[in-house]
Parts: sequence; structure tokens; C-alpha cells
Amino acid sequence: MSATRLNFDFQTPPHIIDAVHKAMRDGKNGYAPSPGVPEALDAIRGEAVRKGISTVQDVFVTSGVSENRGTSVSVRWSIRARIS
Repeated sequence: MSATRLNFDFQTPPHIIDAVHKAMRDGKNGYAPSPGVPEALDAIRGEAVRKGISTVQDVFVTSGVSENRGTSVSVRWSIRARIS
């Protein structure tokens, strides 16, 4: 077995497999739009509202912490550059 292969102690839920299969059949198997998938962004904003968070200005969806950190730093420097 390869050292790079991850073995999880759970099975993928059937509804996830079905959703991935449907997305692939529907041609949604490429890169997502850079701003994010509208349904996901709306769901995240809706969850924030349900939790009483009313100050959300932007939503960033990433595939991991490292990517998010890089995006957040880039956005912050971009904003600082516009203010200066």
C-alpha cells in the first residue's frame, strides 16, 4: 500500500455518492466559479443568519485551511493597498 493513500474509518454516505454521480452526469465536474457556487454561498449566509450573525460581508469557500489562509492574506493585502 502506498504511504500517500488515506484510509478513513467510515464509509461515504450513499446520498453523497448519489450527489457526486448526478453532478458528474450533469457536467458539473470541472472547476467551480472563483466566487463560489451560488447555492453553497447562499446556504452559508443563511446559516450565519440562523445563528444571529448579521455582519457577514463576504464568504470564502476553500478546499482546506492552507488555501483559506492564503486567500485571506491576499484579500487583506489587497484591501490595505486600496486604502493606502
